[in-house]
Amino acid sequence: MTYAAFYLPKEQTSPIKVDHKLTSELKNRFQSAKRTSKQKFRTVSFSQIARNMNIQGTTAFAQRYAVGAVSKIMNGEPITNKTMMDSLFNTYAPALNLGLAQTGYNSLMQMKDAALHGTINPANFLEGFSSGLQAVTDSLQSDNFADRYGDEIPIDVVEQLDYVYSNTLPQKSAELSTNIEYISHIGPVEINLTAHIKNKNAELWEVNDTLQILGSMQVDKKPVTLRVGKSIYENCLIHEMTPVITNINEIKLVMKLWYDYNKEQMSRRINDKSKYMILNPGNKQEIKNLLASEVYTGTIVVN
Repeated sequence: MTYAAFYLPKEQTSPIKVDHKLTSELKNRFQSAKRTSKQKFRTVSFSQIARNMNIQGTTAFAQRYAVGAVSKIMNGEPITNKTMMDSLFNTYAPALNLGLAQTGYNSLMQMKDAALHGTINPANFLEGFSSGLQAVTDSLQSDNFADRYGDEIPIDVVEQLDYVYSNTLPQKSAELSTNIEYISHIGPVEINLTAHIKNKNAELWEVNDTLQILGSMQVDKKPVTLRVGKSIYENCLIHEMTPVITNINEIKLVMKLWYDYNKEQMSRRINDKSKYMILNPGNKQEIKNLLASEVYTGTIVVN
């Protein structure tokens, strides 16, 4: 992974959602199976298993039948119901495959045959299934920066990085009916970046492609994400960009980006009775401006 990079926005994907009501129901079914089982299951968390099954499951119907199948295994019983068998082995095949080593089987077919005859070791199966489920969930919730933020333009060297913070103070006093401090506007943070991007193949078209991509983001005022190490700056606008090409193997970029601090701080507590809110915060609650128009820079929400 490169030390720093730009990320260009991609289409938003729906975040993983958990049906907490169904997850609680699945967990309770596991707990019921545990009480009737002669096995000890000390190394697994039924809450975690239920949550991961819910994340990876398709329909509530399939999840309930799959839990029924696992309950049969926990009690050493054969799974003779075809719907139960298919719901478990078809819906959760990736997790079961990842847990094969812990269950002692060479294939899902072997495991499925053992489930049909009730010969699976319940403790080993549940441990393997639990670890497999968690591995699949982890891959779905990967922290890979490109997966999260979009297409990556690697930055090979950061020569200079500095920040300029601005704060516009109110110029005129205002009569207020309540004792609230003035709120000044926290301007966008100016990020001055000097970076070097290697042109590994020494092809001029690659240099042009990179510059055109960043240039189009600047012209269209589309936000980019800047990462330096593990520091992430989302919603940056490219204000100025000066490319310097001294040789075919490298681009030097002198850039000025604006990072809107207000967008990252949805609200800032002023005192016990009020809150500073950014414009268009995305909710429909009624708001009231308590500042005179001469110094208006935001809104105050009174609790």
